[in-house]
Amino acid sequence: TTGTSKRSFTFAKISRPFSSPGPRSEKIEDLFALSKEALKTNCKNPVLLCRAGLIYASAGDKVMAKSILQDGLKNNPVISPAL
Repeated sequence: TTGTSKRSFTFAKISRPFSSPGPRSEKIEDLFALSKEALKTNCKNPVLLCRAGLIYASAGDKVMAKSILQDGLKNNPVISPAL
């Protein structure tokens, strides 16, 4: 037969799911703007709130970060710190 089998493609994806693993390289300014927009929806998703809180903390707004994180933990007090 010619070509590559489906098995080899599947194995390659399992053994190396991402070509360059690690955190995405979005700029904090972009993440901050996206978080701000997401918070305008009045979302109560605890994971979104906690991630937004971490982004606010990274951007230097510690007061807002604390408030958002508290809201996220209020909605789900057992949320994983790994998010």
